Amino acid sequence: AASKPPAQPKWEGSSDDFLRLWQRVYDDALRLFDGGHTTCAAKKMKQGLRLVRALGGGRRVEAKFLSQLGAMQAEDGLLDDSLVSFDSAERAVKQAVAQARRSGCRVEREVAELRLVLDSKAHVLMLLGRVKEAVRPCEESIELSRKRLTKEGTVDKEVVACQLVRLAKCRDRSGDSEGAAEALSEAVKLYKMASVDSEHSRGAARALEKL
Repeated sequence: AASKPPAQPKWEGSSDDFLRLWQRVYDDALRLFDGGHTTCAAKKMKQGLRLVRALGGGRRVEAKFLSQLGAMQAEDGLLDDSLVSFDSAERAVKQAVAQARRSGCRVEREVAELRLVLDSKAHVLMLLGRVKEAVRPCEESIELSRKRLTKEGTVDKEVVACQLVRLAKCRDRSGDSEGAAEALSEAVKLYKMASVDSEHSRGAARALEKL
């Protein structure tokens, strides 16, 4: 008969003990990353991710670890691995959003994390040359930002404009010049509304003139 897998050790500490444990690992990984030790940081983040999964830390916490792991892998040039991490982070945080909404809880933190994951995923896809696939996460992130901008005003107009410029690049490289022009036009308007005069805003205006 096939042998049974070894039993997982039970977590005997309190939820506060668990929080301190994974937060310590997470912070250690970020310190390594900030110090330029990217590969070691990614290993530490994977260690923390295993702890979160083994001890039932929840999908939002799991997404937080996965998102940072993806950023570390991208910095290390491991773009395919990074994309896998961001794919998993997207699924995890979307499940966290759904769970919070079913419970009647506010979802500001989860939605903010989702926007970050979608933007990061789009960036990695562009680095991989998979620009058509990058359009979807770009559009999803912008839609989330628009809702926050119109309902609560909690998202900076300049942030949304930058997202639109990224979307325009994806659409243009995918052969959708009309869609690119539409995104750039909205970006230029948002820059003006925010009274932003920067290289980014001027670059968006120049790109729009060329289309």
